[in-house]
Amino acid sequence: QLKGLVPEMQFVLLTEGVSKASNVDELSRCDAAVLLEERNATSMGKLTADVNQIRLFNKKVLGAIVM
Repeated sequence: QLKGLVPEMQFVLLTEGVSKASNVDELSRCDAAVLLEERNATSMGKLTADVNQIRLFNKKVLGAIVM
């Protein structure tokens, strides 16, 4: 649904956390990130760690969507 709202953007879905090796490679090529989190499945510590990891790459965090 998000792709339909902003058709000129390219989206890549990263799973298993930001720090996974293949995700780090993808993250290094993007401009910004939006975190998708499952309600009651992610701790605030994990979310904070993901945001900090993204910022280490000098990437913007546009927001978080809790599903």
